[in-house]
Amino acid sequence: MTTVLDTTSSDTTTAESAAMPAVAGDAASQTAQAESQAANNQSEPAQAAEQPAPLAYQDFQLPEGYAVDDQLLGEFKTTLAGLNLNQQQAQLLADLGVKQAQSILAKAQQQQQADHANWLEAFNIGENSVKAADFKQPDFIRAQAENWLNQVKADAELGGEHFAENMAVAAKAVKALVSPQLKELFNKSGLGNHPELIRAFFKAGTLLADDKAVSAENKPAARGRTRHQQQANVLYGQ
Repeated sequence: MTTVLDTTSSDTTTAESAAMPAVAGDAASQTAQAESQAANNQSEPAQAAEQPAPLAYQDFQLPEGYAVDDQLLGEFKTTLAGLNLNQQQAQLLADLGVKQAQSILAKAQQQQQADHANWLEAFNIGENSVKAADFKQPDFIRAQAENWLNQVKADAELGGEHFAENMAVAAKAVKALVSPQLKELFNKSGLGNHPELIRAFFKAGTLLADDKAVSAENKPAARGRTRHQQQANVLYGQ
């Protein structure tokens, strides 16, 4: 007869036997994970050692006499290294940069030559010169003429609320004393707006106006010439 004790004993043995494979499997899994972690830890120094060294570039081939800023060259090499370009690829980019710089320089030189030619023409009033009406002033001449005009408008003697009136007085002197060729020079070069030149013509115009007013009353004075006329003769050789 099978007793209760015998039955319990048998069941316990069977349960323990069934649990043993599971325990063994967990141990094997833990061992495998530990070995894998150890392998990873060992591979990390190897991977760190495999990192490539920073790229170093040889001197680039540049046109003879072509100078490069050292700081800019350093930044250029750093950029190339960041793009992981080899020496040949880097040289192609350097060549392209040189072409761009040369193109910008050539355009700047052309503009400089054109400005110089226009500057010379601004003072040319000969037979073959460009007339003032057809002459296109360079930007720097036009800017200077505008600056002079603003100075005249702000001048205590010439500008302010009497600016238009004073310019009319100066214009009368210009009309009376200046040749057509000299007017061309004033208009083309912008010198006609120079504050001191306008001041001189304003004073001359004032003298001429005074002379007209006095001459009607003082014709016999000083061999037919007034004191103001004598001053004008000194200024303009008349």
